[in-house]
Amino acid sequence: MATLLLRLAAPLQAWGSDSKFETRKTNREPTKSGVIGLLAAALGLRRDEREALTRLTGLRFGVRVEREGQLLVDYHIAKTQDQKTSYVTYRHYLQDAVFLAGIESEDTALLQQLQQALLHPAFPLYLGRRSCPPTLPLCLGLRQCSLQEALQTEPPLCPGRHWRLVLDADPLEPGTAVQRDVPALTRAIGSTATVRRGSSGRPCRTARKRRSMTRSGNCKGGERMYLSRVELDPTRRSTMAALAAPQKLHGAVESAFTGERRRRLWRLDRLGERLYLLLLSEDVPELSGVVEQFGTGAAAETRSYDPLLQRVEPGSSWQFRLTANPTKCCKDPKAPAERGTVAAHCSTKYQKQWLLDRAAKHGFALREEEFTVTRVQWQHFAKHGTRPVTLLAVTYEGVLQVTDSEQFRALLCQGMGRGKAYGLGLMTVMRGGN
Repeated sequence: MATLLLRLAAPLQAWGSDSKFETRKTNREPTKSGVIGLLAAALGLRRDEREALTRLTGLRFGVRVEREGQLLVDYHIAKTQDQKTSYVTYRHYLQDAVFLAGIESEDTALLQQLQQALLHPAFPLYLGRRSCPPTLPLCLGLRQCSLQEALQTEPPLCPGRHWRLVLDADPLEPGTAVQRDVPALTRAIGSTATVRRGSSGRPCRTARKRRSMTRSGNCKGGERMYLSRVELDPTRRSTMAALAAPQKLHGAVESAFTGERRRRLWRLDRLGERLYLLLLSEDVPELSGVVEQFGTGAAAETRSYDPLLQRVEPGSSWQFRLTANPTKCCKDPKAPAERGTVAAHCSTKYQKQWLLDRAAKHGFALREEEFTVTRVQWQHFAKHGTRPVTLLAVTYEGVLQVTDSEQFRALLCQGMGRGKAYGLGLMTVMRGGN
Protein backbone atom coordinates (compact mmCIF):
# COMPACT_ATOMS: atom_id res chain seq x y z
CA MET A 1 0.00 0.00 0.00
CA ALA A 2 1.41 3.39 -1.04
CA THR A 3 0.17 6.95 -1.31
CA LEU A 4 1.17 9.67 -3.77
CA LEU A 5 0.99 13.14 -2.19
CA LEU A 6 0.21 16.35 -4.10
CA ARG A 7 0.45 19.96 -3.01
CA LEU A 8 -2.47 21.88 -4.53
CA ALA A 9 -1.82 25.59 -4.12
CA ALA A 10 -2.38 28.56 -6.43
CA PRO A 11 -3.66 32.13 -6.40
CA LEU A 12 -6.97 30.78 -7.76
CA GLN A 13 -8.57 27.33 -7.73
CA ALA A 14 -12.03 26.15 -8.80
CA TRP A 15 -13.40 22.69 -7.97
CA GLY A 16 -16.96 22.50 -9.23
CA SER A 17 -18.95 19.27 -8.89
CA ASP A 18 -22.51 20.09 -10.01
CA SER A 19 -22.51 23.63 -11.46
CA LYS A 20 -24.94 24.41 -14.27
CA PHE A 21 -26.40 27.37 -16.12
CA GLU A 22 -25.12 30.90 -15.43
CA THR A 23 -23.50 30.29 -12.02
CA ARG A 24 -20.41 28.05 -11.81
CA LYS A 25 -19.65 27.42 -8.16
CA THR A 26 -16.68 25.79 -6.49
CA ASN A 27 -16.44 23.27 -3.67
CA ARG A 28 -14.53 24.22 -0.55
CA GLU A 29 -11.94 21.50 -1.27
CA PRO A 30 -10.60 19.69 -4.37
CA THR A 31 -12.88 17.11 -5.95
CA LYS A 32 -11.77 13.62 -6.90
CA SER A 33 -12.98 14.14 -10.47
CA GLY A 34 -10.89 17.32 -10.75
CA VAL A 35 -7.71 15.66 -9.46
CA ILE A 36 -8.29 12.63 -11.72
CA GLY A 37 -8.52 15.08 -14.62
CA LEU A 38 -5.21 16.65 -13.59
CA LEU A 39 -3.55 13.20 -13.48
CA ALA A 40 -5.03 12.29 -16.87
CA ALA A 41 -3.65 15.51 -18.36
CA ALA A 42 -0.21 14.73 -16.94
CA LEU A 43 -0.33 11.26 -18.55
CA GLY A 44 -1.57 12.68 -21.85
CA LEU A 45 -4.85 10.75 -21.76
CA ARG A 46 -7.80 11.84 -23.86
CA ARG A 47 -11.51 11.58 -23.08
CA ASP A 48 -12.08 8.54 -25.29
CA GLU A 49 -9.41 6.44 -23.54
CA ARG A 50 -12.00 4.83 -21.30
CA GLU A 51 -9.93 1.92 -19.98
CA ALA A 52 -7.06 4.10 -18.77
CA LEU A 53 -9.45 6.65 -17.22
CA THR A 54 -11.42 3.92 -15.46
CA ARG A 55 -8.17 2.70 -13.92
CA LEU A 56 -7.60 6.17 -12.45
CA THR A 57 -11.11 6.47 -11.04
CA GLY A 58 -10.46 3.28 -9.03
CA LEU A 59 -7.76 5.04 -6.98
CA ARG A 60 -8.67 6.06 -3.43
CA PHE A 61 -8.63 9.81 -2.95
CA GLY A 62 -8.33 12.09 0.06
CA VAL A 63 -7.42 15.68 0.85
CA ARG A 64 -6.22 17.62 3.89
CA VAL A 65 -7.47 21.19 3.91
CA GLU A 66 -4.55 23.32 5.10
CA ARG A 67 -5.86 26.77 4.22
CA GLU A 68 -9.51 27.18 3.29
CA GLY A 69 -9.05 30.16 1.00
CA GLN A 70 -11.36 33.11 0.36
CA LEU A 71 -14.29 32.92 -2.04
CA LEU A 72 -14.05 35.13 -5.14
CA VAL A 73 -16.98 35.65 -7.53
CA ASP A 74 -16.05 36.84 -11.02
CA TYR A 75 -18.34 37.46 -13.97
CA HIS A 76 -18.06 36.79 -17.69
CA ILE A 77 -20.10 38.26 -20.51
CA ALA A 78 -21.08 35.65 -23.11
CA LYS A 79 -23.06 35.88 -26.34
CA THR A 80 -25.41 33.51 -28.10
CA GLN A 81 -24.31 31.91 -31.38
CA ASP A 82 -26.16 34.52 -33.43
CA GLN A 83 -24.25 37.26 -31.52
CA LYS A 84 -27.51 39.12 -30.88
CA THR A 85 -27.99 38.42 -27.17
CA SER A 86 -25.52 38.88 -24.32
CA TYR A 87 -25.81 37.45 -20.84
CA VAL A 88 -23.68 37.37 -17.72
CA THR A 89 -22.27 34.18 -16.18
CA TYR A 90 -20.72 34.03 -12.71
CA ARG A 91 -17.60 31.99 -11.85
CA HIS A 92 -16.64 31.19 -8.25
CA TYR A 93 -13.00 30.69 -7.22
CA LEU A 94 -10.99 29.96 -4.07
CA GLN A 95 -8.23 32.52 -3.44
CA ASP A 96 -4.91 31.52 -1.84
CA ALA A 97 -6.15 28.09 -0.72
CA VAL A 98 -3.67 25.30 0.09
CA PHE A 99 -4.47 21.58 0.10
CA LEU A 100 -2.55 18.36 0.63
CA ALA A 101 -4.11 15.69 -1.61
CA GLY A 102 -3.35 12.00 -1.65
CA ILE A 103 -3.89 9.10 -4.08
CA GLU A 104 -3.75 5.60 -2.60
CA SER A 105 -3.21 2.34 -4.49
CA GLU A 106 -1.75 -1.13 -4.06
CA ASP A 107 -0.23 -0.71 -7.53
CA THR A 108 3.00 1.08 -6.66
CA ALA A 109 4.13 1.02 -10.29
CA LEU A 110 1.06 3.05 -11.29
CA LEU A 111 1.77 5.63 -8.59
CA GLN A 112 5.39 5.89 -9.74
CA GLN A 113 4.17 6.42 -13.31
CA LEU A 114 1.86 9.20 -12.08
CA GLN A 115 4.72 10.78 -10.15
CA GLN A 116 6.91 10.95 -13.26
CA ALA A 117 4.00 12.28 -15.33
CA LEU A 118 3.39 15.11 -12.84
CA LEU A 119 7.07 16.08 -13.02
CA HIS A 120 7.00 15.98 -16.87
CA PRO A 121 3.34 16.49 -17.88
CA ALA A 122 2.10 15.82 -21.42
CA PHE A 123 -0.54 18.57 -21.26
CA PRO A 124 -0.68 21.81 -19.23
CA LEU A 125 -1.92 21.25 -15.69
CA TYR A 126 -4.45 23.40 -13.85
CA LEU A 127 -6.47 23.28 -10.64
CA GLY A 128 -10.06 22.93 -11.79
CA ARG A 129 -10.09 25.52 -14.60
CA ARG A 130 -7.56 26.47 -17.24
CA SER A 131 -7.15 29.90 -15.68
CA CYS A 132 -5.82 28.25 -12.48
CA PRO A 133 -2.24 26.93 -13.02
CA PRO A 134 -0.65 25.37 -9.90
CA THR A 135 2.36 26.70 -8.05
CA LEU A 136 5.40 24.47 -7.44
CA PRO A 137 6.12 22.01 -6.02
CA LEU A 138 3.07 20.08 -7.17
CA CYS A 139 4.20 16.49 -6.53
CA LEU A 140 5.57 15.71 -3.05
CA GLY A 141 6.41 12.05 -3.78
CA LEU A 142 5.41 8.59 -2.59
CA ARG A 143 4.76 7.53 1.00
CA GLN A 144 4.74 3.82 1.92
CA CYS A 145 1.63 3.95 4.08
CA SER A 146 -2.15 4.24 3.85
CA LEU A 147 -3.90 7.37 2.58
CA GLN A 148 -5.25 8.41 5.98
CA GLU A 149 -1.91 7.81 7.71
CA ALA A 150 -0.05 9.80 5.06
CA LEU A 151 -2.40 12.76 5.32
CA GLN A 152 -2.33 12.74 9.11
CA THR A 153 1.46 12.41 9.54
CA GLU A 154 2.79 14.61 6.71
CA PRO A 155 4.35 17.83 8.08
CA PRO A 156 1.98 20.80 7.74
CA LEU A 157 2.20 22.94 4.63
CA CYS A 158 0.79 25.90 6.58
CA PRO A 159 2.15 25.59 10.16
CA GLY A 160 0.01 26.84 13.02
CA ARG A 161 -3.35 26.20 11.32
CA HIS A 162 -6.08 23.70 12.11
CA TRP A 163 -6.97 21.30 9.31
CA ARG A 164 -9.67 18.84 8.27
CA LEU A 165 -9.63 15.65 6.19
CA VAL A 166 -11.89 14.57 3.33
CA LEU A 167 -11.55 10.88 2.47
CA ASP A 168 -13.16 8.30 0.18
CA ALA A 169 -15.23 5.84 2.22
CA ASP A 170 -17.47 2.82 1.89
CA PRO A 171 -21.01 4.07 1.01
CA LEU A 172 -22.44 1.56 3.51
CA GLU A 173 -20.42 2.98 6.36
CA PRO A 174 -22.71 4.56 8.99
CA GLY A 175 -22.93 8.34 8.77
CA THR A 176 -21.96 8.67 5.10
CA ALA A 177 -23.66 10.74 2.35
CA VAL A 178 -23.47 10.61 -1.48
CA GLN A 179 -21.43 13.14 -3.45
CA ARG A 180 -21.44 13.43 -7.25
CA ASP A 181 -17.72 13.25 -7.79
CA VAL A 182 -16.74 10.86 -10.59
CA PRO A 183 -15.47 11.96 -14.04
CA ALA A 184 -18.38 12.46 -16.45
CA LEU A 185 -17.08 9.69 -18.72
CA THR A 186 -18.45 7.05 -16.32
CA ARG A 187 -21.86 8.72 -15.82
CA ALA A 188 -22.00 7.38 -12.28
CA ILE A 189 -22.31 8.66 -8.75
CA GLY A 190 -19.24 8.38 -6.56
CA SER A 191 -19.29 7.74 -2.85
CA THR A 192 -17.23 10.09 -0.75
CA ALA A 193 -17.14 10.29 3.03
CA THR A 194 -15.85 13.31 4.84
CA VAL A 195 -13.78 13.24 8.03
CA ARG A 196 -13.51 16.67 9.63
CA ARG A 197 -11.08 17.93 12.27
CA GLY A 198 -11.89 21.30 13.70
CA SER A 199 -10.24 23.39 16.37
CA SER A 200 -11.24 20.85 19.02
CA GLY A 201 -9.44 18.05 17.16
CA ARG A 202 -12.49 15.78 17.38
CA PRO A 203 -13.30 13.84 14.18
CA CYS A 204 -16.77 14.17 12.70
CA ARG A 205 -17.97 11.92 9.87
CA THR A 206 -20.61 12.53 7.27
CA ALA A 207 -21.49 9.93 4.65
CA ARG A 208 -23.31 9.59 1.39
CA LYS A 209 -24.84 6.66 -0.38
CA ARG A 210 -26.89 5.95 -3.49
CA ARG A 211 -30.64 5.68 -3.00
CA SER A 212 -32.62 2.89 -4.62
CA MET A 213 -36.21 3.63 -5.63
CA THR A 214 -39.24 1.36 -5.86
CA ARG A 215 -42.84 1.82 -6.89
CA SER A 216 -45.94 1.41 -4.79
CA GLY A 217 -49.58 2.06 -5.43
CA ASN A 218 -50.62 5.24 -3.67
CA CYS A 219 -51.63 7.53 -6.54
CA LYS A 220 -52.81 7.41 -10.08
CA GLY A 221 -50.87 4.86 -12.10
CA GLY A 222 -49.53 3.09 -8.98
CA GLU A 223 -46.62 5.53 -8.75
CA ARG A 224 -44.66 6.50 -5.72
CA MET A 225 -44.65 10.23 -4.98
CA TYR A 226 -41.91 12.53 -3.70
CA LEU A 227 -42.11 16.02 -2.23
CA SER A 228 -39.04 18.22 -2.73
CA ARG A 229 -38.10 21.64 -1.40
CA VAL A 230 -35.49 24.17 -2.58
CA GLU A 231 -34.76 27.43 -0.77
CA LEU A 232 -34.63 30.28 -3.30
CA ASP A 233 -32.62 33.47 -3.07
CA PRO A 234 -34.97 36.36 -3.98
CA THR A 235 -32.07 38.82 -4.15
CA ARG A 236 -30.50 37.09 -7.16
CA ARG A 237 -31.19 38.61 -10.54
CA SER A 238 -32.12 35.25 -12.07
CA THR A 239 -34.61 34.56 -9.25
CA MET A 240 -36.21 37.99 -9.59
CA ALA A 241 -36.62 37.39 -13.33
CA ALA A 242 -38.19 33.97 -12.67
CA LEU A 243 -40.63 35.38 -10.10
CA ALA A 244 -41.82 37.84 -12.74
CA ALA A 245 -42.11 35.11 -15.40
CA PRO A 246 -43.30 31.77 -13.92
CA GLN A 247 -42.61 29.91 -17.17
CA LYS A 248 -38.89 30.14 -16.33
CA LEU A 249 -39.41 28.23 -13.10
CA HIS A 250 -41.62 25.78 -15.01
CA GLY A 251 -38.74 25.14 -17.42
CA ALA A 252 -36.28 24.69 -14.57
CA VAL A 253 -38.62 22.19 -12.89
CA GLU A 254 -39.00 20.17 -16.09
CA SER A 255 -35.21 20.13 -16.60
CA ALA A 256 -34.87 18.31 -13.26
CA PHE A 257 -36.27 15.13 -14.86
CA THR A 258 -35.24 12.87 -17.70
CA GLY A 259 -37.39 10.69 -19.93
CA GLU A 260 -40.99 11.35 -20.84
CA ARG A 261 -42.18 14.87 -20.16
CA ARG A 262 -45.03 15.11 -17.64
CA ARG A 263 -46.89 17.84 -15.83
CA ARG A 264 -45.51 18.20 -12.28
CA LEU A 265 -47.11 20.18 -9.50
CA TRP A 266 -45.03 22.94 -7.93
CA ARG A 267 -45.59 26.04 -5.85
CA LEU A 268 -43.74 28.95 -4.30
CA ASP A 269 -44.09 29.16 -0.52
CA ARG A 270 -43.00 31.87 1.90
CA LEU A 271 -42.16 30.85 5.47
CA GLY A 272 -41.26 33.98 7.37
CA GLU A 273 -38.59 35.77 5.35
CA ARG A 274 -37.60 32.64 3.40
CA LEU A 275 -38.82 31.68 -0.06
CA TYR A 276 -39.12 28.02 -1.09
CA LEU A 277 -39.95 26.08 -4.22
CA LEU A 278 -42.10 23.00 -3.45
CA LEU A 279 -42.26 20.23 -6.05
CA LEU A 280 -44.39 17.07 -6.12
CA SER A 281 -43.29 14.38 -8.56
CA GLU A 282 -43.38 10.66 -9.37
CA ASP A 283 -39.57 10.45 -9.52
CA VAL A 284 -36.75 11.84 -7.41
CA PRO A 285 -35.72 15.07 -9.20
CA GLU A 286 -32.17 16.24 -9.90
CA LEU A 287 -32.50 19.78 -8.52
CA SER A 288 -28.87 20.86 -8.52
CA GLY A 289 -29.59 23.00 -11.59
CA VAL A 290 -32.42 24.81 -9.80
CA VAL A 291 -30.18 25.35 -6.77
CA GLU A 292 -27.40 26.74 -8.98
CA GLN A 293 -29.67 29.04 -10.93
CA PHE A 294 -32.08 30.31 -8.27
CA GLY A 295 -31.06 28.92 -4.88
CA THR A 296 -29.21 30.15 -1.81
CA GLY A 297 -26.64 27.36 -2.10
CA ALA A 298 -28.41 25.10 0.41
CA ALA A 299 -28.98 21.59 -0.94
CA ALA A 300 -32.44 20.55 -2.10
CA GLU A 301 -34.47 18.28 0.19
CA THR A 302 -36.56 15.36 -1.08
CA ARG A 303 -38.83 13.12 1.00
CA SER A 304 -41.19 10.30 0.18
CA TYR A 305 -44.81 11.48 0.12
CA ASP A 306 -46.15 7.96 0.72
CA PRO A 307 -46.27 8.05 4.56
CA LEU A 308 -48.56 11.07 4.45
CA LEU A 309 -50.77 9.61 1.71
CA GLN A 310 -51.15 6.41 3.70
CA ARG A 311 -52.47 8.35 6.70
CA VAL A 312 -55.36 9.81 4.69
CA GLU A 313 -58.60 8.19 5.86
CA PRO A 314 -62.27 9.20 5.95
CA GLY A 315 -63.10 11.47 8.87
CA SER A 316 -59.53 12.69 9.41
CA SER A 317 -58.97 16.43 9.77
CA TRP A 318 -56.10 18.29 8.10
CA GLN A 319 -54.74 21.80 8.02
CA PHE A 320 -54.22 22.78 4.38
CA ARG A 321 -52.66 25.37 2.13
CA LEU A 322 -53.63 25.71 -1.52
CA THR A 323 -52.55 28.24 -4.14
CA ALA A 324 -54.98 28.00 -7.05
CA ASN A 325 -56.49 29.92 -9.95
CA PRO A 326 -60.24 30.29 -9.21
CA THR A 327 -62.02 30.98 -12.50
CA LYS A 328 -65.43 30.95 -14.11
CA CYS A 329 -66.65 30.45 -17.65
CA CYS A 330 -68.50 33.44 -19.11
CA LYS A 331 -70.71 32.63 -22.11
CA ASP A 332 -72.27 35.02 -24.56
CA PRO A 333 -76.08 34.95 -24.11
CA LYS A 334 -76.44 35.45 -27.86
CA ALA A 335 -74.35 32.33 -28.60
CA PRO A 336 -74.93 29.86 -25.74
CA ALA A 337 -73.65 26.91 -27.76
CA GLU A 338 -70.22 28.45 -28.25
CA ARG A 339 -67.36 28.05 -25.84
CA GLY A 340 -67.19 30.90 -23.37
CA THR A 341 -64.25 32.92 -22.11
CA VAL A 342 -62.46 32.17 -18.87
CA ALA A 343 -62.37 34.91 -16.25
CA ALA A 344 -60.95 35.02 -12.73
CA HIS A 345 -63.01 35.43 -9.56
CA CYS A 346 -61.85 38.77 -8.21
CA SER A 347 -63.79 39.07 -4.95
CA THR A 348 -63.01 37.08 -1.79
CA LYS A 349 -66.64 35.92 -1.56
CA TYR A 350 -66.57 34.20 -4.95
CA GLN A 351 -63.00 32.95 -4.50
CA LYS A 352 -64.10 31.10 -1.35
CA GLN A 353 -67.27 29.84 -3.02
CA TRP A 354 -65.15 28.42 -5.86
CA LEU A 355 -63.32 26.17 -3.41
CA LEU A 356 -66.50 25.22 -1.53
CA ASP A 357 -68.12 24.12 -4.78
CA ARG A 358 -65.24 21.72 -5.53
CA ALA A 359 -64.81 20.20 -2.08
CA ALA A 360 -67.17 17.22 -2.48
CA LYS A 361 -65.77 16.35 -5.92
CA HIS A 362 -62.27 16.08 -4.45
CA GLY A 363 -63.20 14.05 -1.38
CA PHE A 364 -63.28 16.59 1.44
CA ALA A 365 -65.74 18.72 3.42
CA LEU A 366 -65.14 22.38 4.16
CA ARG A 367 -67.03 25.01 6.09
CA GLU A 368 -66.79 28.68 5.18
CA GLU A 369 -65.78 29.77 8.68
CA GLU A 370 -62.91 27.25 8.81
CA PHE A 371 -60.76 28.64 5.99
CA THR A 372 -59.70 31.99 4.60
CA VAL A 373 -57.94 33.66 1.68
CA THR A 374 -54.47 34.72 2.85
CA ARG A 375 -52.93 36.06 -0.36
CA VAL A 376 -54.09 37.29 -3.78
CA GLN A 377 -51.61 38.08 -6.56
CA TRP A 378 -52.03 38.91 -10.24
CA GLN A 379 -49.40 37.45 -12.56
CA HIS A 380 -48.72 39.08 -15.94
CA PHE A 381 -46.14 37.60 -18.30
CA ALA A 382 -45.58 36.70 -21.96
CA LYS A 383 -45.73 33.04 -22.99
CA HIS A 384 -43.07 32.15 -25.59
CA GLY A 385 -42.07 35.81 -25.47
CA THR A 386 -45.12 37.11 -27.36
CA ARG A 387 -48.45 35.76 -26.09
CA PRO A 388 -49.65 37.72 -23.02
CA VAL A 389 -50.84 35.64 -20.07
CA THR A 390 -52.71 36.91 -17.01
CA LEU A 391 -53.36 34.65 -14.00
CA LEU A 392 -54.83 35.27 -10.57
CA ALA A 393 -53.07 33.27 -7.84
CA VAL A 394 -55.16 32.90 -4.68
CA THR A 395 -53.79 31.21 -1.55
CA TYR A 396 -56.24 29.49 0.80
CA GLU A 397 -55.47 28.25 4.32
CA GLY A 398 -57.69 26.47 6.80
CA VAL A 399 -58.95 23.12 8.08
CA LEU A 400 -60.77 20.44 6.11
CA GLN A 401 -62.16 16.96 6.76
CA VAL A 402 -61.66 14.00 4.42
CA THR A 403 -64.84 12.33 3.16
CA ASP A 404 -63.40 10.10 0.42
CA SER A 405 -59.78 9.00 0.88
CA GLU A 406 -59.18 7.92 -2.75
CA GLN A 407 -60.49 11.16 -4.22
CA PHE A 408 -58.54 13.20 -1.69
CA ARG A 409 -55.28 11.35 -2.45
CA ALA A 410 -55.89 12.01 -6.15
CA LEU A 411 -56.29 15.71 -5.35
CA LEU A 412 -53.01 15.79 -3.43
CA CYS A 413 -51.18 14.08 -6.30
CA GLN A 414 -52.87 15.74 -9.29
CA GLY A 415 -53.80 19.21 -8.04
CA MET A 416 -56.83 21.42 -8.60
CA GLY A 417 -57.82 24.05 -11.14
CA ARG A 418 -55.99 25.78 -13.96
CA GLY A 419 -52.43 27.06 -14.26
CA LYS A 420 -50.57 24.01 -12.93
CA ALA A 421 -47.61 24.70 -15.21
CA TYR A 422 -47.20 28.09 -13.52
CA GLY A 423 -47.12 27.01 -9.89
CA LEU A 424 -50.84 26.73 -9.17
CA GLY A 425 -53.05 23.86 -8.02
CA LEU A 426 -50.80 22.13 -5.45
CA MET A 427 -52.47 21.51 -2.06
CA THR A 428 -50.28 20.60 0.91
CA VAL A 429 -51.69 19.32 4.19
CA MET A 430 -50.62 18.73 7.78
CA ARG A 431 -52.44 16.49 10.21
CA GLY A 432 -54.48 18.33 12.83
CA GLY A 433 -57.31 20.80 13.24
CA ASN A 434 -60.71 20.76 14.90
